[in-house]
Amino acid sequence: MDAETYVVEKILSDAQETANFLVTEVKKRAADKLRTARKEAEKQQEAELIKAKSNTKDLKARSLQLVVVEQRKADLVTKHTILDTVFKDARAETLASKHYKDLIKNLITKFCKSDACIVISKHDEKILTAEFIRTCATKIKYKLTRRVESSFEGGIIIESSKYDINLTLDALLDSARKRIEVKVAQILWG
Repeated sequence: MDAETYVVEKILSDAQETANFLVTEVKKRAADKLRTARKEAEKQQEAELIKAKSNTKDLKARSLQLVVVEQRKADLVTKHTILDTVFKDARAETLASKHYKDLIKNLITKFCKSDACIVISKHDEKILTAEFIRTCATKIKYKLTRRVESSFEGGIIIESSKYDINLTLDALLDSARKRIEVKVAQILWG
């Protein structure tokens, strides 16, 4: 082997060694980067899993709260319906009571302070007769007239030139309800 061939072979051999070394180093670096990337991906995956579990817990908690709120709303609707029924029954019992005429007489006596027209409901036309109104007028010493109207059921409206007083059964019960609804609810539900 001559010197020139030897130098070329040596250069080729050194080049091959350098190439092999560089390939090995590149593979090591690629493997290191791949390991680092996998570890980072695993960390991100774990973080996402923890976040998903947390979100699931939050979602369950919110769903449970929503169910509780909806149940409370349903309970309130039921209680409100029961209270409506209680006051509706009170209204019906008042209209049917044998003391209904006495109630009306007391309302006229207490609230009528001058000559007035007593407006009665069509429902009460046979109960609160013209004779009944004349008896009340005699007792309070004011001139009273009677007018029948169908816009309400039960109770009266006192109309005078100085004032109008709504004493319909609905108005009286609404007023009473505002004052005693909390007490009635406490009696019913403790």
